[in-house]
Amino acid sequence: MMVQWKKWCVFVLKRLLIYALLLVMFLLLLGYIFMEKLLLPEVKTTARNGNFSVNSNGAELDLFFQPPAPGKPVILYNHGNAETLESIKPLLDDFIHLGYGVLAYDYAGYGFSGGSASEKQVYCDAETVYRFLTVKQKVLPQNIIVMGFSIGSGGACFLAARYPEIKALVLIAPFASAMEVMLPFTLPGNRFDNKRQLKKSPVPLLIFHGSADRVIPVRNSCKLYKTAAAGRKDLKIVKNAGHNNIFDYMGHGFFRTLKDFIGE
Repeated sequence: MMVQWKKWCVFVLKRLLIYALLLVMFLLLLGYIFMEKLLLPEVKTTARNGNFSVNSNGAELDLFFQPPAPGKPVILYNHGNAETLESIKPLLDDFIHLGYGVLAYDYAGYGFSGGSASEKQVYCDAETVYRFLTVKQKVLPQNIIVMGFSIGSGGACFLAARYPEIKALVLIAPFASAMEVMLPFTLPGNRFDNKRQLKKSPVPLLIFHGSADRVIPVRNSCKLYKTAAAGRKDLKIVKNAGHNNIFDYMGHGFFRTLKDFIGE
């Protein structure tokens, strides 16, 4: 009787392990299929907010460009996944007020831009607007600061890895990779592997992250800082700040930190 009981228990445990494995595989498949939709929900606007448009792999992007004051660099800004050119206008105005040039844009599927958002398209969009800045507007890479907030860190890190001659990379509440937002490790099907990008980028790196960020835990920035190949890098943990209020907590301190880092 005891032997039969043990065999039954082993049989049940094996079944449970198989079901658990199948469930994990199913969840991974769902995550892979829907991850891009969760990361890039495509926030739309009904009017154009830029002053230029560029074609990115068939998608017309709404783009805003303001030249810099003499001797100042241009900030190429990659916004978050719940933002548009319309919603980030006050931040862009702050940059412009300080003399920085600004290039900001809506990803494909966002704002007034056409097309659909995906990881591949985000990289294509970043490449397209970078070329607009360097080829059409004749801005030297050494005068470009690439900045990315949240999901915008994906396109920003991509550019830093591809163009090592840019002046600086500034990341605000970035993630190490899409899966590492929720997990302390990665699994097959991961997206936006910023760690891998920064391992091959020598671009000077400045990171800001709120200590109370509940959307993207601060451990993500710590991983990026640790693995980045940049010879000059700095990580600023903003005490008590969350995901969307780093600028509110830092105020002019953000701009002073940026100014000191780039040597102005």
